Amino acid sequence: MTSVGRLMNFPPIPEIPEPVRGKSLAVVEAIYCGDPADGEGLVEPLRQLGTAVIDTMVAQPPAGIADLHMDPPEPVPYWADSIVTEELPAAAIDSLLEAVGPGSGSQLLWADLRHTGGALSRTPEDAGALARLPGSFLAFGAGFVTAPEALAPNPCPARRFQGRLGAVRRRYVLQLC
Repeated sequence: MTSVGRLMNFPPIPEIPEPVRGKSLAVVEAIYCGDPADGEGLVEPLRQLGTAVIDTMVAQPPAGIADLHMDPPEPVPYWADSIVTEELPAAAIDSLLEAVGPGSGSQLLWADLRHTGGALSRTPEDAGALARLPGSFLAFGAGFVTAPEALAPNPCPARRFQGRLGAVRRRYVLQLC
């Protein structure tokens, strides 16, 4: 099982579904490869929190994961940046919330923290150029590019998001700007 914690800032535009339009939400994704009944038991404590706006925790074949992940169905212009870190202390999470959470004025549509240990950290036999992903967490941020000039002052707005994780030792940087 792995999980993704995501902060999402939905713009107030008609294309966004009404329950989330113009809102900032915390999203938790859990991915479990095993018996669905066991997976249900593992996510039950999250459901008991009782604060879900939408609950899409369902058994899903790999082809449907993009929909649950809320990826756009068509290509869209975006910028993104990510860092893989070994540690993620509480102070880094607090700083991340200040940088991209509600009221931050962040241009990020979403920012997530993903576990990357387990199989991603092991080198398989006959591996290719990037045999394993170093680190224990991937911090990823992305936003839409509404016009090319929107990137003019800072070619990658996710740097503010990354800067808040500065206390965390960086081991590998992947830039998608």
